[in-house]
Amino acid sequence: MIKGISNKISKRWLIIGTSVLVVLAVAGFVWLQSIRTHELEIYVMNVPGTPAVLIRTPNDKRILINGGSNSEIIKRLTDTLPFYSKHLDMVIAAEPNGKATSGLIDVLNRYLVDRAGIVADVQNTPTDIVYDTFLKTLHDLKIKTQEFHTSNEIFFDNDTPDSEATSEVTTKADILFPAEPKDFQYSNASVPEIIMRIKYDETSILLTGHASQKVQKYIASKIKDPSDVLVAFNSAANSNLARELIASTSPTYLIYKVTKEPTKEKTSNLAGILQENRFNIHETGTVKIVSDGKTIKIKNI
Repeated sequence: MIKGISNKISKRWLIIGTSVLVVLAVAGFVWLQSIRTHELEIYVMNVPGTPAVLIRTPNDKRILINGGSNSEIIKRLTDTLPFYSKHLDMVIAAEPNGKATSGLIDVLNRYLVDRAGIVADVQNTPTDIVYDTFLKTLHDLKIKTQEFHTSNEIFFDNDTPDSEATSEVTTKADILFPAEPKDFQYSNASVPEIIMRIKYDETSILLTGHASQKVQKYIASKIKDPSDVLVAFNSAANSNLARELIASTSPTYLIYKVTKEPTKEKTSNLAGILQENRFNIHETGTVKIVSDGKTIKIKNI
């Protein structure tokens, strides 16, 4: 009988001890997350449909651009963000179609989202039922939504409007497209979508999405200073990446998506970008960009 009581006490203390260790481990993980280095992290994810981009600013603001065409984005977010957190500061639908927004509907239903950004309807562009459902979900959840076009800046770290911007170094995005119809002639191949350049101190990352050559040339005519990284959701072939855009931005790194790599002759526009600085997310799955404000590091994860 004494032995039985002793075994019960031992099991009780084992359970208590294990519980304490679990609590300490979780607390330690949360603490480590809270003291993360003051760096900008950008994850370019190869999800079905349009690739997704997750931005995590030095102040731990979290912005998701696009969500792909199914719920795969949920797994990617779970793998990337702390397991205990189900919060995003912002979601942005850079393209008004289901290939970019189906996954965002799942995100809205599973995460607490503070605000959203969508493409300004500058051209009465036809939309599909999935994108319409995305818009309805934003409305039903009462998520503050803003249309973005070329006159906008987004201050990710402090939500500061343009007119109240401070001198503090923050993570921000300049919206380069869509343009007003008086400034750009749209077509079936060149439709409104959000193109932005993300800036953190002395570093910048240009996100061109699925922009056509025509749109890329328009962007090239508007920006003349270099970008460290060019992120394009299409092939790196000359037929997809405009020579004018490469020349005007002089990127050191290129992140792109293609099933079959084009030949060297068909990528002559990229002669200035070293082969080791080109990352195909179709092969790697996810590429992580890290900026300390002065330098950029990129790796496959």
